[in-house]
Amino acid sequence: MHWADFAASRLAQRGDTHTIATGITPSGHIHVGNMREVLTGDILRRACSDAGMNAELVYIADTADPLRKVYGFLDDSYSQYIGHPLGDIPAPDEKGRPDGDGTYAGYFLTPFLEALEETGVECRVVDNYQSYKNGEFAENARKLCDAAGQVREIIERVSSRELSDNWFPYNPRGSDGSMDGVVVTNWQWPYVHWVDLHGVEGKTDLRTAGGKLPWRLDWPARWQQIGVTCEPFGKDHAAAGGSYDTGKEITNLLGYEAPMSLAYEWISLKGQGAMSSSKGITLSARQLLDIVPPEMMRYLIARTKPKRAIDFDTGEGLISMADEFERLGNSIPSLLDKLQSEETMKKRKQNQIEDALAFWKYSQVIAGDSAASGSGISFSHLSLVAQVKQDDDEVWKSLSQTHGIDEKQPSVVLQGRLWRMKNWLAGELFPDSSRVSIQEEINTEWVNSLSEEQISYLQKLSESTTTLENTESAINQWIRNAAQDCEIEMKVAFNTLYNLYLGKDKGPRLAALLSALGNEQIIAPLTSTLNLLG
Repeated sequence: MHWADFAASRLAQRGDTHTIATGITPSGHIHVGNMREVLTGDILRRACSDAGMNAELVYIADTADPLRKVYGFLDDSYSQYIGHPLGDIPAPDEKGRPDGDGTYAGYFLTPFLEALEETGVECRVVDNYQSYKNGEFAENARKLCDAAGQVREIIERVSSRELSDNWFPYNPRGSDGSMDGVVVTNWQWPYVHWVDLHGVEGKTDLRTAGGKLPWRLDWPARWQQIGVTCEPFGKDHAAAGGSYDTGKEITNLLGYEAPMSLAYEWISLKGQGAMSSSKGITLSARQLLDIVPPEMMRYLIARTKPKRAIDFDTGEGLISMADEFERLGNSIPSLLDKLQSEETMKKRKQNQIEDALAFWKYSQVIAGDSAASGSGISFSHLSLVAQVKQDDDEVWKSLSQTHGIDEKQPSVVLQGRLWRMKNWLAGELFPDSSRVSIQEEINTEWVNSLSEEQISYLQKLSESTTTLENTESAINQWIRNAAQDCEIEMKVAFNTLYNLYLGKDKGPRLAALLSALGNEQIIAPLTSTLNLLG
């Protein structure tokens, strides 16, 4: 059973109607690691719907959270806003100064919400700062402030950490708008009285956005307010004594049952560590969507159990995963046929097929898109063609010869693949090991260094080009037959051809590369070399 279907079956034991919540603080560029939380929630929502339940996904933008520090991508002038709600400070401009348009939170949220829409996530967005402004936290804040002693006891006992003497279940904003260093001196509904770092005294009405609950209280309060029944969250919150453990007890004070947990592991960037906006270890959702289709972002999450860490490789690993995704899409018809036609099938094989079908189903941007299929072209082959052909028309012509596509009207899916591939190739994320460049002129030094057997091999290849079919299998056979006829080692044969076309000793799969070139580009360097040899 797919992890989402299993989680949905657990939720079904709690009822037929569910609210699945996710929430992220927009303190910086919202990266692929953050997307794991939202996509996990969306895939679970779909699984609940498939199981006949009413399910809604709510995305809570934690815009009431304060700016913690001046991050590396910000100008030092942001220090004046430390402790201020992210929804209440200016956006950064191109130099990281607080002179941009709109709010800080909006600056980072907008591209993220666009990425959610592009990946097919259906959710209701809740602006947490606006919820405070609307007074939605007021009643829960009152209960928690009235029970300050009990709340302190729960947090200290469960988390095994001692709170400061002046800790209070509400963080008001001081005279300068910051929550940092503000001490509550008295409480009487609806006001908390305080003194700030500057010695200024004041009071804050809990029915306004003049402050907020600390995270360990804000979280269970929103569970009760929104009616959350399940929430995916990072493993840090799930640790013993973490905010989920304290939250479960806090909700009892609010007369609510804590939601079912669905903890997930981090997504790390290979060789760099866990993604973190504050540490600058990021790959934004927008960056990934510009180089691979949105289905692949969903596939990354759908195929991996939440508690399994993902070491994300933006180079060869991403090409490998992209090819895996294409193979899966191309195999869906045969997998469905096997599942329906084979009366007796080993349980293990059946599970593998059902898992593969679930991976594909939950990867689709449009839920239940039964017509979805792969493009028929692997990413690795498309990357070769896109590098050796100058324009789109030449790419389509090459693919029509090797894969039988309609070069006049390539599919919308394939057009999107090529657009993203060109973005990938133009950026820094494409792996150097997969970059190819066909040399424009034959290296005369290399030609003069050829052995007699290498020359004979090139002559043999040249003699049989007139009947060469432009398919990988035919080209591979052409290479090997000539090597056998000339009694040349395959290692030498391949080395010779890599030098002929690329000017180096090795490269991508040779047959794939040559099929991408096409017969004219295969023959021309052969002819030029033999002419130089006289």
